[in-house]
Amino acid sequence: MDDQQTFEMSASNTPTKHRKSAEHWSKIVDKVRTSLSNGSVYKLFEDDYFIFELIKLLYQDTVDSNVKIEILAVIEQHGSGVLPTNSIDQSISALLDVFRHISAGHGSQSVNTQLLITATTLFIVNEELMETSLCSSFVSQLVDLISKANHIPSRRLRACACQCLVQLETTRPGILWKWHEVFVKLMKEEKTDVGQDYMYLLIIVASHINQIENAGQEKVTVEKGAVEEKELLPVVSHIMDNVFLLSPAGLSTIAYHIIQILKRCPGIPPTVFKPLMLQCLSSLDPCIIPLMLFIQAEFHGEIISEGEERVFVQRAVQFLSNANIGTNTRLFIAQWMMGYLSQNHQHNAAVTLKKAILPTVFDPIEVHTRKLDLAVKCCIQGKDNDVSSELHYLTQLAETTGGVRITSALYHILYLHVTQNSSEMVDNFVLSITRKLFQNFPQLIPVIVDFLQAVKTSRSHEKLHNEILTLLHETVLSLPMKSLLANYHNYLQVWLLSAQDPSMLQQVLFHLLEKL
Repeated sequence: MDDQQTFEMSASNTPTKHRKSAEHWSKIVDKVRTSLSNGSVYKLFEDDYFIFELIKLLYQDTVDSNVKIEILAVIEQHGSGVLPTNSIDQSISALLDVFRHISAGHGSQSVNTQLLITATTLFIVNEELMETSLCSSFVSQLVDLISKANHIPSRRLRACACQCLVQLETTRPGILWKWHEVFVKLMKEEKTDVGQDYMYLLIIVASHINQIENAGQEKVTVEKGAVEEKELLPVVSHIMDNVFLLSPAGLSTIAYHIIQILKRCPGIPPTVFKPLMLQCLSSLDPCIIPLMLFIQAEFHGEIISEGEERVFVQRAVQFLSNANIGTNTRLFIAQWMMGYLSQNHQHNAAVTLKKAILPTVFDPIEVHTRKLDLAVKCCIQGKDNDVSSELHYLTQLAETTGGVRITSALYHILYLHVTQNSSEMVDNFVLSITRKLFQNFPQLIPVIVDFLQAVKTSRSHEKLHNEILTLLHETVLSLPMKSLLANYHNYLQVWLLSAQDPSMLQQVLFHLLEKL
């Protein structure tokens, strides 16, 4: 056979070989997808060799990157917890070899990113492997990867590597301490958006300074105090000097960990937060406002002055009253305001903000209710302890429409009002509203009954409970038979409630039931 014939045969066999290879991996992928749809994918991993079949596909250039990511995600989500013990370390080694293979060939960063996530998950789920040389090798590989500070093309992969290191450190505190000086150096060098990930990694490692691992991989406890503060102060100071590199969400996460460090290290002053607090006094960012409230609540009186605090709280209230902001976001901020203003040292500030906090008719019903929550719990003190006049809008809506949603909001506020500011005037106000709603809208009886049961749990409001129950009981007994039969299932709830009260006379009710 001459060379020309040999070349022709080789050329004709190459497409056939690729076609068979494509058919092979397509069958495997289809098998995985079918198993996913019927919920039996975990059974595939009971076969020791199946995962290696999947890993082989990762080497093939003919397999699309999206398919490779899909395969890795299946290994992470469904294989990590059911792989046979004798396959786990071999699987991780194979995955890391794929990572090196793709990196050397300048392959897809998306695939490499998922590779790192999958390998990290396998280590975390099988925690015993974190004491092995395989894990040490993986950690070293991640550290080498993030050492390329300011390398733009790899920033997404470096960010992922930082997050993988964070997960490993969180699972096994102290495992990364020997690299903390490297992390400090990299954090100071990194000027891209990935700097946030470097800061987060370092602050997590620094938080575990009291759980360092020695060369023998045994945990030892280091003495807290001056040594710990000496190590942490430069780290905290550098991060707080470079918060402009952080996104709002990243800032909130890192600041929380710094707060925990400050609580443990009294030698680090809370004033490290002052530049941040002053910078964010005028912020209307829904991520920043809760963070500022949290910091100020934790270190009240130690960071900013009373005047600066007043400006900040007024800004938060303006955010809460901004009609251009979504309802859920306003409710989120209101919840944080509730916790902040309800503290004892914040009552004076709350009283000064009463007019700004009280709702308007343009507020959505949820925001309207939450503002009244604030008014009842925080803002109304002394002579101004009656918010009955502020309930006019909700009361009119309930008495006009008979809507269950509106009435539920109204009774929610009434319950808070009764428990916070109980008085004869408040009790009469509740009785008046209940009488009108009960007579005109029988469908609201379940809401009223729920309110009654809530009031009954508090012994100090037993008088109000008895007055309302007596009112409902006597009103039902005085109704015409036709009206009674039309809403029998609602009125029955009142009878069941009154039957549990020994002070209620039941003779009239028995005669009425006999007629029915």
